[in-house]
Amino acid sequence: MIKIKKKIIIFLITILAVIFFIYVVFRQDFNDVLNYLKNISVFDFLTIIVVGTIYQLLEALGNFVLIKSQSPSFKYRQSVEMTLLGTFSNITTSSAGTIPLQSYYLYKRGIKAGKGIGLIILDSIFHKFSVFVYASVLIAFNFNWLVSANNNIMRYIFVGYFVYLLIIIGLILICSWQKIQDLLLWLINKLPDNEKWQKKKLDWQDNLKALYQESKIVLKNKKICLKVIITNFFKLFWTYTIPLYCFYVVNIHDLSFSQIQILASIMLLITGVLPNVAGLGPPEVSFLLVFTPYLGIAKATSALIVYRITTYFYPFLMSAIVFLKLEKELLLQKK
Repeated sequence: MIKIKKKIIIFLITILAVIFFIYVVFRQDFNDVLNYLKNISVFDFLTIIVVGTIYQLLEALGNFVLIKSQSPSFKYRQSVEMTLLGTFSNITTSSAGTIPLQSYYLYKRGIKAGKGIGLIILDSIFHKFSVFVYASVLIAFNFNWLVSANNNIMRYIFVGYFVYLLIIIGLILICSWQKIQDLLLWLINKLPDNEKWQKKKLDWQDNLKALYQESKIVLKNKKICLKVIITNFFKLFWTYTIPLYCFYVVNIHDLSFSQIQILASIMLLITGVLPNVAGLGPPEVSFLLVFTPYLGIAKATSALIVYRITTYFYPFLMSAIVFLKLEKELLLQKK
């Protein structure tokens, strides 16, 4: 409990540092940003809770469809808890503890550790694949608008798109080709044998083996794969609609619904290829990179603040409550 409280304190300090950094970088536009934020009413803050909650519930739905296909007793409520534990761990441990925490939760629900790890990683791969397909369709149907509206953004789209494509191809090969897995296991085994690396090597090897075993089972079931992808498309549709809501509450109406969907899909592509620390950095950079050319820095920054409250700060608050509740019930304390 003490360690977790320390992590929460560190997280809060990090957030304050980020806010200070935003102020320093955008201080010239700070008054304009404040003017836009003044448009937010009490009702708007209440809707943030609703929008942020739906965001997490749809995230959990993707996990639920996949895990339930392999463990029929798994409940949607448990998927929500597992998803929020992932959110909490991603922020407090910079992703390092996400798989261990979620897989241990699944283990306490009767799902073997290796199977749980494989399903968690496989769900992430389905998510990335869905992001790529969804964005590809939107870019293909709106390519002329993107080029005519702002030529400068196309270089970032191309780089993000093809790097993401390489990531998808690599992940699919890891899931489906034994020779690739053998090669990766061999490379991992060549890492140093000292105490610092030994545990990491074992964890990576176990995760790879678990992923490959679950992939062989799940990918044979085309019906389940299709259901998971369709569920992810619904989730992404809502995810890409959130920026529209953010612009609405600060009274910015420069872009249409379809245009925001396109730009938001590109934003998530770029976010997916950038390294992050505790979920910070790439989302903010990508949001400003994509929306600023069309709206200006003040409008984009105003919407970004609402966006991160909805998709980051509020979900973290939800996840912290769920974590503390589960820890109190001794569901997450290893014996």
